[in-house]
Amino acid sequence: MYVIKIERCSKNYFFINALLERYPEIEFDKLDHSAAVYFELSHYAPEAYLKIDSLAKDFVSNITNEDTYYEDEKSKGIFIQSMEYLKDKKLDDFIKELDKYMSKYSRN
Repeated sequence: MYVIKIERCSKNYFFINALLERYPEIEFDKLDHSAAVYFELSHYAPEAYLKIDSLAKDFVSNITNEDTYYEDEKSKGIFIQSMEYLKDKKLDDFIKELDKYMSKYSRN
């Protein structure tokens, strides 16, 4: 079993939401409980999750077929683009801004 670092939860929650946004027909929550685990471990107020959801929606809607690094013009590289964005300083800054929504019970 892996130890999940709390600071990674928000980014991973974003990644899952990007997938949910792109593939709404797949009921991930019935197949995998990871989003619920990240939700519980992050200890944010509900507003923070709404912001992450909104970011994921905007992120996915802005991915174009040209961004996919692949010749197939009928698909978008949601996985590759999302995984690369997880390393982006813009996402780090966004997540840092969510600290104000952290539960008082999870702060040191």
